[in-house]
Amino acid sequence: MQKTYRSLASVGNGTKTLLGEEQSHQENTMKNKKTTGTTESKAQGAGNGSPLPSLEARFRAFRKAEGRRELLGFADLVIAGAFVIRGIQVVRVKAEGQEQYGQPFVSFPNRKQGEKYADVAHPITAEAQQLASKTILAAYEAAGKKEAVPA
Repeated sequence: MQKTYRSLASVGNGTKTLLGEEQSHQENTMKNKKTTGTTESKAQGAGNGSPLPSLEARFRAFRKAEGRRELLGFADLVIAGAFVIRGIQVVRVKAEGQEQYGQPFVSFPNRKQGEKYADVAHPITAEAQQLASKTILAAYEAAGKKEAVPA
């Protein structure tokens, strides 16, 4: 799979815009979201002078259980319509000695470095973590409700 990098051009007022084919690619992607089986959730920054940007989550269901951990699906988090974090997992875990899984939670992308895992991307503040998790879990819950409705 070849990765495409979007070209940016400066506009007279100092803002940047996508160029030509890449812009139409982005528009087509937005139009086709409904056919990909993704569910979306949006959240605005906390307000009251909060520096948090608006967030949009797209969730794709995918179930896989391994040991005490169950992967429920993957999410993409779009920040202020300008930046995306892909590969966020929604998981739940069985506590030691328990038969049932706990509540779903968000696991941001990471990679193994030696014996430890290092985060690739994650919220820095507790407020940002809460808003991101709430937005992603809302998309997960909406996907569950969609699946529960008979076709």
